[in-house]
Amino acid sequence: MSNMNMILYLFLSIISISSADELSDFTVVYPYRDFSSASPDQHFVPENTRSATWSFQAENSYPHSCSSPNVTIVLQHGSLPLITPLGEKQPKNAFLDQRWNIGATFIVPTNNISLVSKLISPKPGMWYSVAYLPEGDGKILPADLFVKCVYRIRNWFHLETGHDIEEVSPNKIYHISLQNLAKKILRFLVPLQTYRFQVLLQDCYHGNQTGCPITMETRGHALPGPSNSTVKAQCDPDNTSCVVTMETPSAGAWHYLQLQSHSDNTNNLSLQIILQDCVAMTSYQSGPQLGQCGLIPMLDKFTFNPKFHNKFGYINGSRFEDVLLQMMEGFTQVVPFRIVDAVDNGGSLIVNVQMQDIVAVENNDLQVKLNVCFQKEAIPFGGNQSLCTDGYRGILNSSQGHMKVIVPYPQSGYWFISVQMQCYRLDQNSTVDVQPCGQLSAAVDVSIVTDACSEGGCSKHGRCINYLNGHVLYTTCKCDDGWRGFDCTDGTAVEADGHQLQELLLLTLSNLIFIPAIVLAAYRRYYVEALVYAYNMVFSGLYHACDGGRREDFTYCAMPINIVSHADFLASATSIWITLVAMARPPLQWKGFLQMCGPLGLLIGVMYRRTSAFLFLVPAGVGLTLILVSWICRCCYRHKCYPSMKKYLMFLVPGLLLAAGGLCIFSFVERETNYMYTHSAWHACMALSVLLLLPPRDSRVQYKVKDNSLGGSSYQPIAGTRQNYII
Repeated sequence: MSNMNMILYLFLSIISISSADELSDFTVVYPYRDFSSASPDQHFVPENTRSATWSFQAENSYPHSCSSPNVTIVLQHGSLPLITPLGEKQPKNAFLDQRWNIGATFIVPTNNISLVSKLISPKPGMWYSVAYLPEGDGKILPADLFVKCVYRIRNWFHLETGHDIEEVSPNKIYHISLQNLAKKILRFLVPLQTYRFQVLLQDCYHGNQTGCPITMETRGHALPGPSNSTVKAQCDPDNTSCVVTMETPSAGAWHYLQLQSHSDNTNNLSLQIILQDCVAMTSYQSGPQLGQCGLIPMLDKFTFNPKFHNKFGYINGSRFEDVLLQMMEGFTQVVPFRIVDAVDNGGSLIVNVQMQDIVAVENNDLQVKLNVCFQKEAIPFGGNQSLCTDGYRGILNSSQGHMKVIVPYPQSGYWFISVQMQCYRLDQNSTVDVQPCGQLSAAVDVSIVTDACSEGGCSKHGRCINYLNGHVLYTTCKCDDGWRGFDCTDGTAVEADGHQLQELLLLTLSNLIFIPAIVLAAYRRYYVEALVYAYNMVFSGLYHACDGGRREDFTYCAMPINIVSHADFLASATSIWITLVAMARPPLQWKGFLQMCGPLGLLIGVMYRRTSAFLFLVPAGVGLTLILVSWICRCCYRHKCYPSMKKYLMFLVPGLLLAAGGLCIFSFVERETNYMYTHSAWHACMALSVLLLLPPRDSRVQYKVKDNSLGGSSYQPIAGTRQNYII
């Protein structure tokens, strides 16, 4: 009979479990620079979930040419996990509740092998994940010239949920019959004002014996499992009663109770759930009784126009007021509010607690101390004292009467702030002597706000940006160069002022090397070329004065950065083209046409992708082809080498080596750490190569001033010899 009961139990357990699968598309993963470079995702876990499995599958776009770096994935319940791969410092007074933060690291495989991460009895609600690669090597490579390594991941999400769960109510007695070696799961709703509860088993017997050979496990939000939030009690098989106490229950949430029988006979028992509650206050202006805690009404919320900017308080007619608590000794007041997923948790939560007026009925030298606790899910109160196990604890007194807490990406759910007042007196040795407060009272102002990024901004060293990545909407700071952290206040990587000034001067003043090329072009009457070189010098200097991510003191933007950057890249490519056209010496009737074809075509390339290497390689290749055809034709016409060997050795070869060296520096050598040196060398190489490659003055056409008395045009070309017009 025992075996039949066991088989029946296993069969019922199998049919009471259902599963669901979800497969996401591939998402690109980037090297980590700041939080905006991480790839977020989200998955919803329903109630009564027995297990959730994330199977991450990665692929490499070019497995034979690209390495396989580590990909890090971090999971967290309720909000995006705040990651610090570079060791970024957190904001001052920041509170991070990472009890539900789960990390996994794996190697990107080339054969699409999956990494499985399974959670037993996960909390219901939204689970978020972020994935990122290690920090890059700092190479600055032109686009389209090298293989671009692209790493992508996707996730197969599998759920198993249970349905064999009975609901019970607290403070009622239930008679339960538990089959031999069977398991029974119950759930009950814990009210918002409950700060402790007990599960009591009484009148236990199994077969003809008395006792409770039962294991009890209870947990808030989710089924009991290996989580630290599970409270477990092994009952005495010789005792007819058993009790398990949850000191910090999840207020306002379903709690699950699992009873596991260890007897070969049927267990019979009575079950009762006893709650201990705070007084549910009808107004935040009324106080609870002595020795109790009082839960003021749930805070209202006022929503502002900017995303994630919300304020908690009370709506009084057409006004919105902060919470003003009237504190007296022995009264612990608890302020509840709720963070809603995708509405309040995409930025930061800011809590300010300020001690206001202290009222004393009689003269004394007592000082006031406020014990403040701020935590999620559980009411921070235990009996007659504040219980702050997993929260942020602060102390306010007469000398330090203000407390500020910042929570980056607060987790959705109920949050609580408890305030308890004590009085003390300092003796001659500055020893704290706790004294009764008597009729002494204090007013405490509580301000609760959610905002984008950190208090709506990023200190003075970054910009707050909204991101919509997949289905996840959030805000993060884009910090200036060297600044890091959630609010851009970590300046440990900031370069010294001298280094910033050196970078600014090198990248801008190195463009002055174009002045000799401009003067030479004007002297040889290459006026179009001189104009292009001057244009290149000016806009390259303006671009580097505005670009680079330097601090505001070392950044000067005469125009919007997108305008000067497009102009700089267009001028650089046009300078190469216009110099090669001048070296080719095309027929005069084609010279203007060829000069205009370059910038018109390059403008399309700049608008399409200005960082592409082909923006420089295409005009260089076409120009060199034009030179080759032109010089071959000249050699055939003259029956001798063109140009002379002397020009090859003294001008062409050194000039081409300088230009090729500049292109190699631009394409292969540049890194973030040496950018100001290598890019300045690129400026110098290109400007000096013009001095060597620009041909002598074109004398194929000369002009003279014609006497106006003869009529006709004021300027007229002198007819040259036939060879002046031949290629």
